[in-house]
Amino acid sequence: MRMPLQVKTAGIARCGLLLAAALILSYIESVLGMHFAFLPGMKLGLANVITAFVFFEFSKGEALAVSLGRVIIMGILFGSPISFLYSFCGAFLSFLGLILARAIGKGISYVGSSVLCACLHNLGQSIVATGFFGIDVASFYLPYLLLGGAIFGTVTGILLNFISKKYQKVIFR
Repeated sequence: MRMPLQVKTAGIARCGLLLAAALILSYIESVLGMHFAFLPGMKLGLANVITAFVFFEFSKGEALAVSLGRVIIMGILFGSPISFLYSFCGAFLSFLGLILARAIGKGISYVGSSVLCACLHNLGQSIVATGFFGIDVASFYLPYLLLGGAIFGTVTGILLNFISKKYQKVIFR
Protein backbone atom coordinates (compact mmCIF):
# COMPACT_ATOMS: atom_id res chain seq x y z
CA MET A 1 0.00 0.00 0.00
CA ARG A 2 1.48 3.31 -1.10
CA MET A 3 1.26 6.44 1.00
CA PRO A 4 -0.03 9.59 -0.69
CA LEU A 5 2.74 12.02 -1.64
CA GLN A 6 1.33 14.68 0.67
CA VAL A 7 1.66 12.37 3.70
CA LYS A 8 5.26 11.46 2.80
CA THR A 9 6.18 15.10 2.28
CA ALA A 10 4.71 16.12 5.64
CA GLY A 11 6.66 13.35 7.39
CA ILE A 12 9.92 14.36 5.73
CA ALA A 13 9.35 18.02 6.61
CA ARG A 14 8.52 17.08 10.22
CA CYS A 15 11.68 14.94 10.46
CA GLY A 16 13.77 17.80 9.11
CA LEU A 17 12.27 20.26 11.57
CA LEU A 18 12.75 17.95 14.54
CA LEU A 19 16.27 16.97 13.41
CA ALA A 20 17.14 20.66 13.31
CA ALA A 21 15.80 21.07 16.85
CA ALA A 22 17.86 18.08 18.05
CA LEU A 23 20.98 19.46 16.35
CA ILE A 24 20.49 22.86 17.96
CA LEU A 25 20.13 21.28 21.40
CA SER A 26 23.23 19.12 20.86
CA TYR A 27 25.19 22.12 19.67
CA ILE A 28 24.10 24.23 22.65
CA GLU A 29 25.22 21.47 25.01
CA SER A 30 28.61 21.18 23.33
CA VAL A 31 29.24 24.94 23.08
CA LEU A 32 28.08 25.84 26.56
CA GLY A 33 30.04 22.96 27.98
CA MET A 34 27.07 21.57 29.86
CA HIS A 35 29.35 18.92 31.28
CA PHE A 36 29.37 18.02 34.90
CA ALA A 37 32.64 18.09 36.85
CA PHE A 38 31.70 15.16 39.06
CA LEU A 39 31.08 13.00 35.97
CA PRO A 40 33.61 13.91 33.24
CA GLY A 41 32.18 13.45 29.77
CA MET A 42 28.58 13.34 31.01
CA LYS A 43 26.03 15.61 29.34
CA LEU A 44 22.37 16.18 30.08
CA GLY A 45 21.24 14.79 26.72
CA LEU A 46 18.67 17.38 25.72
CA ALA A 47 18.55 16.17 22.10
CA ASN A 48 17.34 12.80 23.34
CA VAL A 49 14.13 14.50 24.45
CA ILE A 50 13.42 15.22 20.78
CA THR A 51 14.21 11.65 19.71
CA ALA A 52 11.95 10.18 22.39
CA PHE A 53 9.18 12.66 21.55
CA VAL A 54 9.31 11.64 17.88
CA PHE A 55 9.40 7.95 18.83
CA PHE A 56 6.36 8.06 21.10
CA GLU A 57 4.29 10.65 19.23
CA PHE A 58 5.05 9.76 15.60
CA SER A 59 6.97 6.65 14.57
CA LYS A 60 10.02 4.47 15.15
CA GLY A 61 11.28 5.21 11.67
CA GLU A 62 11.13 8.97 12.09
CA ALA A 63 12.79 8.74 15.50
CA LEU A 64 15.56 6.58 14.06
CA ALA A 65 16.08 9.09 11.24
CA VAL A 66 16.29 11.98 13.72
CA SER A 67 18.65 10.09 16.03
CA LEU A 68 20.99 8.83 13.31
CA GLY A 69 20.88 12.15 11.47
CA ARG A 70 21.87 14.02 14.63
CA VAL A 71 24.71 11.62 15.47
CA ILE A 72 26.09 11.68 11.92
CA ILE A 73 25.83 15.45 11.41
CA MET A 74 27.26 16.30 14.85
CA GLY A 75 30.05 13.78 14.26
CA ILE A 76 30.95 15.31 10.91
CA LEU A 77 30.75 18.92 12.04
CA PHE A 78 32.13 18.81 15.56
CA GLY A 79 33.48 15.38 16.36
CA SER A 80 36.16 12.87 15.65
CA PRO A 81 35.91 9.25 14.56
CA ILE A 82 36.20 8.14 18.19
CA SER A 83 33.55 10.58 19.45
CA PHE A 84 31.30 9.44 16.60
CA LEU A 85 31.73 5.84 17.72
CA TYR A 86 30.86 6.76 21.31
CA SER A 87 27.78 8.67 20.16
CA PHE A 88 26.66 6.00 17.71
CA CYS A 89 26.90 3.12 20.20
CA GLY A 90 25.16 5.16 22.89
CA ALA A 91 22.40 6.22 20.51
CA PHE A 92 21.96 2.65 19.25
CA LEU A 93 21.45 1.16 22.72
CA SER A 94 19.29 4.11 23.72
CA PHE A 95 17.07 3.49 20.70
CA LEU A 96 16.76 -0.15 21.71
CA GLY A 97 15.64 1.18 25.10
CA LEU A 98 12.85 3.14 23.40
CA ILE A 99 11.71 -0.04 21.64
CA LEU A 100 11.76 -1.90 24.97
CA ALA A 101 9.82 0.90 26.68
CA ARG A 102 7.16 0.76 23.97
CA ALA A 103 6.97 -3.03 24.32
CA ILE A 104 6.38 -2.62 28.05
CA GLY A 105 3.55 -0.28 27.15
CA LYS A 106 1.55 1.76 29.61
CA GLY A 107 3.49 0.27 32.52
CA ILE A 108 6.41 2.65 31.94
CA SER A 109 6.23 6.44 32.03
CA TYR A 110 8.21 8.95 29.99
CA VAL A 111 10.48 9.40 32.99
CA GLY A 112 11.01 5.64 33.29
CA SER A 113 11.73 5.25 29.60
CA SER A 114 14.13 8.22 29.67
CA VAL A 115 16.03 6.76 32.62
CA LEU A 116 16.24 3.40 30.83
CA CYS A 117 17.48 5.05 27.63
CA ALA A 118 20.02 7.26 29.42
CA CYS A 119 21.47 4.27 31.27
CA LEU A 120 21.62 2.22 28.07
CA HIS A 121 23.27 5.14 26.28
CA ASN A 122 25.93 5.26 28.98
CA LEU A 123 26.33 1.48 28.81
CA GLY A 124 26.92 1.75 25.05
CA GLN A 125 29.58 4.37 25.60
CA SER A 126 31.13 2.23 28.31
CA ILE A 127 31.35 -0.68 25.86
CA VAL A 128 33.28 1.56 23.46
CA ALA A 129 35.57 2.70 26.30
CA THR A 130 36.21 -0.93 27.19
CA GLY A 131 37.37 -1.53 23.63
CA PHE A 132 39.75 1.43 23.72
CA PHE A 133 40.98 1.48 27.31
CA GLY A 134 40.32 -1.97 28.73
CA ILE A 135 37.84 -3.34 31.20
CA ASP A 136 39.29 -1.71 34.32
CA VAL A 137 38.50 1.85 33.25
CA ALA A 138 35.00 1.01 32.04
CA SER A 139 34.08 -1.11 35.06
CA PHE A 140 35.30 1.60 37.42
CA TYR A 141 33.39 4.38 35.66
CA LEU A 142 30.19 2.50 34.74
CA PRO A 143 28.47 2.81 38.16
CA TYR A 144 28.94 6.59 38.02
CA LEU A 145 27.64 6.67 34.46
CA LEU A 146 24.56 4.68 35.47
CA LEU A 147 23.93 7.02 38.41
CA GLY A 148 24.27 10.00 36.07
CA GLY A 149 21.96 8.28 33.59
CA ALA A 150 19.33 7.85 36.30
CA ILE A 151 19.58 11.50 37.36
CA PHE A 152 19.75 13.05 33.89
CA GLY A 153 17.24 10.56 32.49
CA THR A 154 14.79 11.77 35.11
CA VAL A 155 15.37 15.37 34.03
CA THR A 156 14.92 14.57 30.34
CA GLY A 157 11.84 12.46 31.14
CA ILE A 158 10.27 15.43 32.93
CA LEU A 159 11.07 17.61 29.91
CA LEU A 160 9.54 14.96 27.64
CA ASN A 161 6.34 15.04 29.73
CA PHE A 162 6.21 18.81 29.39
CA ILE A 163 6.86 18.79 25.64
CA SER A 164 4.40 16.04 24.85
CA LYS A 165 1.59 17.75 26.77
CA LYS A 166 2.23 21.30 25.59
CA TYR A 167 3.44 20.89 22.04
CA GLN A 168 1.71 17.77 20.79
CA LYS A 169 -0.79 19.82 18.82
CA VAL A 170 1.76 22.39 17.62
CA ILE A 171 3.86 19.87 15.68
CA PHE A 172 1.99 19.11 12.49
CA ARG A 173 0.83 15.58 11.81
